[in-house]
Amino acid sequence: MGDRVSAAGGAGAERRFFRTPGRYLARVAGYGLVWWALAGGEASSWVLGAPAVGAAAALGLRLSPPGTPPWRAGGVARFLPYFLWQSLRGGFDVAQRALAPGPPLTPGLLHLPWRLPEGPARVLFANAVSLSPGTLSAALGADGLTVHVLDLDRSVSSHLAVLEARVAGVFGLTLPPPLPGEAGGG
Repeated sequence: MGDRVSAAGGAGAERRFFRTPGRYLARVAGYGLVWWALAGGEASSWVLGAPAVGAAAALGLRLSPPGTPPWRAGGVARFLPYFLWQSLRGGFDVAQRALAPGPPLTPGLLHLPWRLPEGPARVLFANAVSLSPGTLSAALGADGLTVHVLDLDRSVSSHLAVLEARVAGVFGLTLPPPLPGEAGGG
C-alpha cells in the first residue's frame, strides 16, 4: 500500500515538472518581477529573493492541477490594457457616485452561470469582476457567480460577458454561447 504514488503528487508530479521547463522559466520571470518590484529594485535583496523565487516557481508548478490551461501571452497582452481601463472606470464611477448628492442607484444581485471551466480562469474572472465598474463578486457557487451590482438599470450583463470573453482569451479558451436570458445572451 505504501508504494503507490498518485499522479497528483510524488513521481507523477515530478515527471510533469521536468517536462515543463518553459512554464517553470515563465513563473520564475513573473515571480522575479514581483520580487524586484517589492524589493524596490535593491540588488542585495536577491540573496534571499533568488532562492525564494525559484522555490515558489517549483512549488507552484508542483501544486498546479494537471490540465491547468496555460496563460497565452497574446491573451494577457489584450487583457491587461482592457482590465486597467475598466479598473480606472470603476474607481471613477464609484467616486462620482459617492460625491454626487443622492446618486441614482438600483442595487441588486445578478447570477451568472459559469461558462469558464473550473480553475484559474474562474478565479481570474471572479477577481476581475470586483474591479469592474459598479460590480463585486458576492458568491462563488458550483453553478455560477453571484455579482452584487450598484445599478441594475445599466447594461452590466453585457459588460460582464465581454470581461468573461477577455478572461477566456487569457487562457486560450473558447466559450460556449450564452443561453437566452443569461448574461450577454439577450
